[in-house]
Amino acid sequence: MNPLELELKDSQIEGEVKENPSGYILGAVDKLNRLVESKDKSIQVIPLTPKRYQPMDLRKFVWYEIEKTKKHGSHDFYKFEKVKFYTSHYVGFYTTSIENQSVSITINPRFGNAVRNYLFENALGLYVPKGESQQAQDKQRNLWLIALMWKVNLEKALTLSHIPRVYKMLEQNQRYFRGRLLVNEHIRHNFMDESRFYCTYSKFSLDSAINRAIRCTYRILSKWQEYRAILQGVAEHDQMLADFGVSNDPISVRQIENIRYSPMNIAYKPLMEICKAIISYKSFENAPLSRMTSDFAVFLDMSEVWENYIYKLLVRNLDGFDVISPNLVGGDYLFEGDKRPIRPDILIKKHGKVVAIIDAKYKWYKKIDSLSNEPSAVSIEDLYQMVTYLSRFGDKDAIGLFVTPCEDEKEGLCKIEHSKHNHCLGVVGLNVDVSIKKKDENNKEIEDKDETLKAVKENEERMKNVLLKYFIKRICFASDGNGLS
Repeated sequence: MNPLELELKDSQIEGEVKENPSGYILGAVDKLNRLVESKDKSIQVIPLTPKRYQPMDLRKFVWYEIEKTKKHGSHDFYKFEKVKFYTSHYVGFYTTSIENQSVSITINPRFGNAVRNYLFENALGLYVPKGESQQAQDKQRNLWLIALMWKVNLEKALTLSHIPRVYKMLEQNQRYFRGRLLVNEHIRHNFMDESRFYCTYSKFSLDSAINRAIRCTYRILSKWQEYRAILQGVAEHDQMLADFGVSNDPISVRQIENIRYSPMNIAYKPLMEICKAIISYKSFENAPLSRMTSDFAVFLDMSEVWENYIYKLLVRNLDGFDVISPNLVGGDYLFEGDKRPIRPDILIKKHGKVVAIIDAKYKWYKKIDSLSNEPSAVSIEDLYQMVTYLSRFGDKDAIGLFVTPCEDEKEGLCKIEHSKHNHCLGVVGLNVDVSIKKKDENNKEIEDKDETLKAVKENEERMKNVLLKYFIKRICFASDGNGLS
């Protein structure tokens, strides 16, 4: 049977209607949700920062409502005519088999190609080769983004840390004493030769599980021609590992999971998560349909992509301010004994004081408003979270801002009442939901990448100016004691 596919966009909170979907597809959605509920290890979520992500702290990726059915044939059999699918803020894919029918579910970013690639390049530090992004639409090339992330995390680990080494225990019959003498073996081999010693000793080796996982993953990716442009420059590192005796034998997911991390190799942890996903997918892909007994899913949290994008944007543009990400440098705790970690997305400091806390929300928030159930209003849970952040980290005149990927309603700042501090909250929009069209040579409407990115960059500049206006107001407010102007 031909494989069945379901393609959706992320963050479809109002639903996306599909007509006449197969019951196998609905069965695959149900199966995926059961795996999420049971915290099955076949689901891989790629973390961008190891301190941010707690394994399997997940909600549903996709769910549905049946809107219309129709009786089919003379038996009590119904076809699904209209089904509304909902998605969360994760993108990725899921592959499974339902009654020997292969099914795949792909969730793509909700933005157009130009904005999607721009976000990935800025948030993940990736270079997206021209034309490569279309591969993500192909079921056989779903690892496109993961391959990019693998390369950038490898380069980052090599920059932040040394090549991992381990102690290996060796046994050797040699002409000098080293380590510990193996008496029985020494007598057996050297009974007639007093010039030799049969010893066991430890020696530094590059043949570690981390380096083996890197070589194994590179071998998998390099077999696919579509990834060769992405992997440029990695071949030299692979050859160097081979020259230093790193094995190219397959490594299992369990062996990667058993790696012990220390300050010397912690920079490799995000890379190992990606290696694990690629090696798992390759094993699943090679299994004959009749022997498929497990599922495989790889997802990326777009809210984390959005947070990284906003952080790097502010670092580049807020001259005179210190922009800090607690997810990168470590946060704090609510209670003694390191209980209940608390980490705002971004802290903005001036002269050592926190003047603003940024919560990069990958949601359609446009205003604070009077009630949280108003359309596009910040939820009560997120408001309470921001108030906690301000209480814990903020100076007495600090502000809390929600930065969202849509145009805000220019509501301004809302002062928190009945507080001994002068804290205020607000929503600042950076509209990246932009796609400007043009006609190609065949008079077909296509996305104008240059004009789309020009509009996004204009919106970035607008957001920067709004933030600076708020920051300067609060600094002046704190220094002269006057109210907001």
